[in-house]
Amino acid sequence: MMIEKDGDVKVGNPFVKGAVVKAHVLEHGRDKKIIVFKKKRRKDYKVKRGHRQGYSLVKVDSITIEKPKAAKSAPARKPEAAKKGRYGNKEDTDNKDRHRKKGRRFREAHSKKERDNQKS
Repeated sequence: MMIEKDGDVKVGNPFVKGAVVKAHVLEHGRDKKIIVFKKKRRKDYKVKRGHRQGYSLVKVDSITIEKPKAAKSAPARKPEAAKKGRYGNKEDTDNKDRHRKKGRRFREAHSKKERDNQKS
């Protein structure tokens, strides 16, 4: 992009810092149809397709250079609440173990422990 103002030329690669382009859309449309024909000889392969490319017609009203504005300070962020994962809070391991250990031996061992705890 290149901008000239009062004999002062600014060239950007690809942008000019502080440049503002003002434009408005005139129309949206679709281009004329093109035919896409594919063929592989002796293979009984033929494909015929059409394609219409969409486009937007834009008129550029002005290109100007604005003076850089004073940088705004970012607002202070609030501390985030503790995130809940798949098994509830991160400290919650009971649910994690319940979902992870579903095998027959695990169930049998824990059912014996539960029976022993109930007898005591």
